[in-house]
Order: sequence, then structure tokens, then C-alpha cells
Amino acid sequence: MDTTSQATTAAHSANTTQRMRLLLSGVCSWATMASVYRCLQAWSRRRGERSRSPQLDLWARAGLAAAVVAAGLLPGSAYGQATDPPSYRLDTTRGPVASSSRIVGVGGAFTGIAEGVDAASLNSAALANRPERSTSWFDYDFSLGFSLTPGSQVDLDGDGRAVGDSSDLNLVDFGLSLQFDTLAIGILVKLISYQADEIDLVAQQDVKLGVAYAFGDGELLVGTGINVRSINVGAGDGGQEWDGPSIDVSLLWRPELLPFRVGAQVRFGTAMVREDANPAFVLAQGEVRAVNAPVELAVGASYFIAADPERRYNTSLRQGHGKVSDALDSDLRYVLLTSDVVVTGATRNAHNVEGFVAGAPRRAGGTVTAAWHVGVESELVSNLLRARLGGYLEARRVHDGHATRPHGTGGMELRLFRLWEWQLKVSIAADIAAGYQNILFGIGFWN
Repeated sequence: MDTTSQATTAAHSANTTQRMRLLLSGVCSWATMASVYRCLQAWSRRRGERSRSPQLDLWARAGLAAAVVAAGLLPGSAYGQATDPPSYRLDTTRGPVASSSRIVGVGGAFTGIAEGVDAASLNSAALANRPERSTSWFDYDFSLGFSLTPGSQVDLDGDGRAVGDSSDLNLVDFGLSLQFDTLAIGILVKLISYQADEIDLVAQQDVKLGVAYAFGDGELLVGTGINVRSINVGAGDGGQEWDGPSIDVSLLWRPELLPFRVGAQVRFGTAMVREDANPAFVLAQGEVRAVNAPVELAVGASYFIAADPERRYNTSLRQGHGKVSDALDSDLRYVLLTSDVVVTGATRNAHNVEGFVAGAPRRAGGTVTAAWHVGVESELVSNLLRARLGGYLEARRVHDGHATRPHGTGGMELRLFRLWEWQLKVSIAADIAAGYQNILFGIGFWN
């Protein structure tokens, strides 16, 4: 699909509509003056001034022409008005899961697992969730990942259209958390760019600062975070940047003697504010008047089945075994089942970001949508290899008659070696759907 031709077509359509309106206005002006002219003719006949009618005809026609020309020159007239570009409100909801390789591997169903700093994007309470081995007052975690989109013509929002002959999505994420007994803090950064024909169309940066606290020996974890999203629309042309903060509140219930967890997070919506760096930026298809991130509610649960009947899913805070995994003699194999439901609020009178930068904005976000995520994770080879499989029904925000787009996901994780007290891992995951293929890579700690 040619972005330039679409933008030109959109602009020509708007100009054609304006010309039709101007033509109609001119016809109405001509008809009004013609009526005045006929009235003058009738008045002259009643007065019997036949000999003066040629001059009257001449002066009336000249007056009619002058009036039509004046109508076009007046600043407030239909002919004299400049054509204002249309303006749009954009809905920034992302459909596909944009996260770490572990989270993508289980289909994005991680609200009810909430382990590791990368999980803080879905559940801030994950920051206070200690790893199974943890016994010290202080602990920490980090993650680093990036993604590749092989092929071409990536359909980002599931509306059945891709931008340009070659389009892709790039993601880099980094996270770091620090745990001080029952208190934890963390930061998670995501850099996302959407390109078409090697031109940046949308550049997005998400930064989350979170804090969490553990109650009752870690049975109940609560967290909150401030999410600062910055989005640059039309980045390849200098673009226009919008940013704004949103707040989320999260919890995770992990009963000590039971093999399950339940988690939830609500992220409140925000109306972003335009930066003044480039206020005059207008694409051929129009300008952006508002950018909104709607409210989002996620609820999830997970269930743990261990090969070793003595192994617990939920250990008390700082009451783990205190050993790295390669120092254990027990069977560490397990199966973890997980599921999430994510409900996203409506954005009134909004259009999709992908369609806007492509030159063909489409209505999006007008109704509340829901997505369902499921996944399974298993340690196939004790202390060496884990595999993941999942899927989700992506809620389509674009009003095209299709409610969802199904995704299939999967991945693997391999323990590499121990570096001092750190056990390092490498992971890979894939997310495949109609018009969307994503491959993710990551490194981090093996817990």
C-alpha cells in the first residue's frame, strides 16, 4: 500500500468536497441576483419604459457579475474562505501484546502470575513478589528484551490494512526493580516504533515508575504506578508529540498453602497534552486535535502443578530455600496454567493511529472492548529448559464489523550458566496472527 498515494487521495477528496460546496454557494448567489434582475425588468415594463430596457439590461447584468465577483473576494464568503484541514482524536490502545518474551509466550496472560520486573506493566504488585530462592532483606531483578517483525506489511491494529509496501514494529524494553523487605520499587521502559517503507510513522515511549508493598508474609501484594506515555505522530516528518501520565492500582493474592494466585489491575485513562515544539505540524490527511489512552481493567488467575509434591507455588516472604537452582537436588519440573481478561473503555469520536498516519483514518474505540488471554508454561527439563504456549483474542478497536483477531503465541527459555551468584538465561517467543508476526528475544535472571 502506498502511503503517499493514500494521503494524496485523502487530500483530493477533501478538496473536491470543498469545491462542490463553493460551486453550490455560487449558484445560489447567481440565482438570487437573477431574481433581482427579473424584478427590475418587470418593474420597467409596468412603468412603460421600454426604450430604456436595453440600458437597464446592461446595468443589471453588470451588477449581477460584480456581485458574484464580490462574493468570491469577501473574506467571510464561501469562495474566499481558506480550506481548513480536518482534525482527529486518536485512540492509542494497542491490540497486540507488547511485552517481554516470557509474557508474550503465554499469550499475555500474566496479571495472575505477576513475577519479575517485566510483569509490572500488567500488575504493579509484581514488584514486591519475591523469587522462590529469596531469603535476604534486599533483592533485585532486571530484564532486557527486543523484538523483530519479519516479513512485510504489518497490520498493527487488526483493521485488515497495512501501511506501505513494507511496514514493521520495533520494541525494546528494559526493567529494574529493587526490593527492601516488604517494600519494592521499580522502573520499566518501553520504546516502540512503527515504520513503513523505512520511515518512522509513530514513535512511542512508555515509562512506568512503580511501588509495591507485601502484607501478611507476602499473601497479599498491592502496588501502584505512574505511567508516562509519549507518542510522536508522523515522526518521519518531524511529527507532533503528545504525552501524559496515567495511574494504575494493582493487587495480587497468593495464599501460602494453595497452588494458585489471583491478580487485578486498573489503569485509569488520560487525555494527552500536545507539546509546543511543532504546533503547526499538519499531515495531508489532517491534524491531530486530541490523543487519548482509555481506562483499562485486567483480571487474571494462575494455577501451579509441581513434579515435587513438597514444592510450593507461594512461599512466605523471605522464607525461600536460599539456594540458586543448580545447587538443588530436587525435581524442578512444573506446569503453570494462566488466564486473563482485559476490558478497555471507550474513546468517543476517535480514529485509529495506524489509519491516520496511512492517510485513511477509521473510526475506533467507540465501544467498550474485551480481550481474553490464555497460556501454559512448563519446565520440561529440570533446571535447564522451559517452554510456553498461549493465545489470545485481540479486541479490535476499529469499527469494521470484526470483534476480535485470534493470536497464537509460544516460546522457550534456556538457562545458560552461573556468573557469581547470578544464573543467566536467554529466551525467545513468537506472536502470530493475520497480518501480524512478531519475534522477541530476551535476557535476564533464571529464577
